[in-house]
Amino acid sequence: MNGVPEQHSPLSTRCRCEVRQGNARACIAVTGEIDLSNAEELARVVVDALRVHRPQRLRLDLDGVTFLGAAGARALLQGRIEADREGCALEIGSAGTRVEKVLALCGVRADPLPSGVRSGSV
Repeated sequence: MNGVPEQHSPLSTRCRCEVRQGNARACIAVTGEIDLSNAEELARVVVDALRVHRPQRLRLDLDGVTFLGAAGARALLQGRIEADREGCALEIGSAGTRVEKVLALCGVRADPLPSGVRSGSV
């Protein structure tokens, strides 16, 4: 995505979000740890991006996420539900091995990406 970052949202001292938008698509790049202390705020960032930017496709880039707890996985599932309501396709991009395992175990990603395979960019 070529857009200039439109929003920096510090979820906590351990996690940040950057929202980029362009051509009916938006991307939220998340870095750090997603746990009980900031999962609700992540869900709000997703909902805000859906309502403010009205994208047809929203990609969550989790490459920079070092920890994903159950509350974080739940926030991602809530984001998917909200995206469906808004008529938006939510794509969860590639993530590190540990985060991919949590995504698969919690049902956020039905088919984990094979090792070394990265999802398409927005």
